Amino acid sequence: MAGRIFISGLAVSCLMSPATWADDADVALEFFHETCLAGGPDYDRTAELARKESRLPASEIAALAPVQSVNAFKAWSIAVPGLRARALIGVTKSTLHGEAVDTCTVAMFDGDFGAFEWRFFLRTDAEKISDQSDGMQVSRLYVLTTGGRKQLAKITFPASPSSHI
Repeated sequence: MAGRIFISGLAVSCLMSPATWADDADVALEFFHETCLAGGPDYDRTAELARKESRLPASEIAALAPVQSVNAFKAWSIAVPGLRARALIGVTKSTLHGEAVDTCTVAMFDGDFGAFEWRFFLRTDAEKISDQSDGMQVSRLYVLTTGGRKQLAKITFPASPSSHI
């Protein structure tokens, strides 16, 4: 039986003041954790939950699929209780180097990355393995163990608080 690679991602854009969102960082982290990290990215589980909850389908936004060769992709727009802006959830089934890969991405459009990242470290055993910037956005790749699985989490945010993604 081939192993599975699990990739989770989160994109955060800072549209609200840091003081406003810092209070909501726990809500955002809990949503990201429950959606993508707790049980590991799982295309079938997430799609079934979306069907049961009658989530609003979203267009297949390429940024929500962090791997190149996608076999199946679904995305939804969802109101997260406790957050002002809707979030997008994207899941994929893929194959990478002959192994099955499921990905889960949550995109949130307002927030304070610093507060989110601090809470992310408090809650997980994440270890940063790369940090990249293209001038517009910063992406950090972490390895962590959640739900008994080793996972990759890529967190992307604007390079400047006045930038929008």
